[in-house]
Amino acid sequence: MRIAIRKIPLLLSVLAVLSTGTTFSYSAEETRILAILPFKNLTSYKSMDWLSEGIASSLITKLSEAENLIIVERYYIEKVFEEKKLEMAGIAEATAADAGKLLGANIIVLGEFQYFNQKIKISLRLIDVNTGKIEGGAEEVGELKDIFILENKLSQNILLSLGKSTEELGQLDIVSVNTTSIKAYEEYSMAKKVWDGKSVEPENIRKAIKHYEKALKYDKDFFLAAMELGDALGEIAEFDKALKWFKYALKLGKKTIEDKNIAEHCQYKAYGKISLTYFKKGKFNKALENLKKALKIHPRCPISHNLMGHIYKKKGEMGKAITAYRKSIEINPYNTKAHYDLGVVLMEAGETLEAIKAFKKSIEIDYFNEFSDKAQKYLKELS
Repeated sequence: MRIAIRKIPLLLSVLAVLSTGTTFSYSAEETRILAILPFKNLTSYKSMDWLSEGIASSLITKLSEAENLIIVERYYIEKVFEEKKLEMAGIAEATAADAGKLLGANIIVLGEFQYFNQKIKISLRLIDVNTGKIEGGAEEVGELKDIFILENKLSQNILLSLGKSTEELGQLDIVSVNTTSIKAYEEYSMAKKVWDGKSVEPENIRKAIKHYEKALKYDKDFFLAAMELGDALGEIAEFDKALKWFKYALKLGKKTIEDKNIAEHCQYKAYGKISLTYFKKGKFNKALENLKKALKIHPRCPISHNLMGHIYKKKGEMGKAITAYRKSIEINPYNTKAHYDLGVVLMEAGETLEAIKAFKKSIEIDYFNEFSDKAQKYLKELS
């Protein structure tokens, strides 16, 4: 099945806005941290529960490309909620601000859906964590088969509420590149539910692999399922199988997606994953070859420049590694990992003062403390 790419109109209808104000008091350039929780199923159809994770995962995927927007990762949300014994789909406006503070977010997205007569109604609210007030929202109604279009509209509404212009949205190319098969989407959502992309539990990863494989049986052109199947296989060190699916996804990006910009974006994603997998296999020249292809398509991707730093470091080319990490930071000054990685390579290169600066910066902007402990340890050793 050939993937049909349909761009969605960028203007909000008046009925889509749920709150008294549709924009936050942030500037369009200011970085915001957004936490999207699973959507609550308001119907009696328990068979539709998979949509709770499915809608949230789709919005996360679509919004992750936006500049000046950090999306709190699913694994971190689950970890915090598990520790605090909270139900993710049970958070209401009254407790949303507290939940957002626990997650280190300044905006939290709450939503629900209803299914009736083959139609689905999806609603969401954007809660300002600092004030606890609803600052924006959207509602979309349509047939279940058009859920991907509804999700695209919701993604655009969120970005407009956050101060993005229609011109910026046009550059983001928020389109439906997933699948037109509801069955494939259900299996994909089930995979996301059992494996968050971060957990290292082999049992959960293997369950996810089975769901991704089923999704691809329903729709062999499901680009995201192929990519994430590769991710899952790579997580259990089945690198050759992972490469097979990433290369298959690359083929989809070249041959089955009609829109040129979206096709190139998918190719960029696939080249990046191929590069990362070769890196994990210790084939650094192959990793560099594919990463350069990714950067040719998207030269200002901070993650790709960070990976290039890793590759050059492994090849013993410290000067090039430092340049790559600094390029990543130049593109995204909030890239905590790049500051930390730069500190490590500077330390190994004997540039102690510069390494100290990098580690301090990493701690200063590390919202989720992923590298903070290690950075502090190195700072003690260097001081």
